[in-house]
Amino acid sequence: MTPTTLISLVLDWVTISNFAMYIINATKVFNSGKFLFPREFGVDPTYTFIARNQIEGQGNASCIGLAFRKEIKNLEMKLDWSQMRSDEQIKYNKYKLSSYNQINAECNYNFKGSLDGLHLRFLYVYRKYPADDLPQSAQFNQASFNQFNLVANFNFSAALQPKEVIKHH
Repeated sequence: MTPTTLISLVLDWVTISNFAMYIINATKVFNSGKFLFPREFGVDPTYTFIARNQIEGQGNASCIGLAFRKEIKNLEMKLDWSQMRSDEQIKYNKYKLSSYNQINAECNYNFKGSLDGLHLRFLYVYRKYPADDLPQSAQFNQASFNQFNLVANFNFSAALQPKEVIKHH
């Protein structure tokens, strides 16, 4: 098996007065083979990784992205745009994915006080393939879709940690 050559770059900056973070990223998988990364290992270790987007299984492909991040107290907001350009040849495209554009909007909220340990995540994903001639069978669960996720996680160890007691004199 031939090793795959991959390069991933990121440029990020925070605005003056810490208003927000902006990120530009890019990943290129060369035509030396497919980038294989088992899902059991977690998320792709590339700077262009965003939820519901994958470069795993691609060869001779490129991905560019723009991101915006803003935090206000317990709320974190993210907006990501990604454009994947993939090779249509099966020897470079494990999942037969066509090139696409994807937008993710995400809000995360960490509760404090009596609900300490509760974390809510809202994720909206929009994916669109630039080609309008894609057959319906190739679009099912892969192309031109909207997806909404609302996830609630509860971290018991955070909720059970002793709280700082303030003594009044």
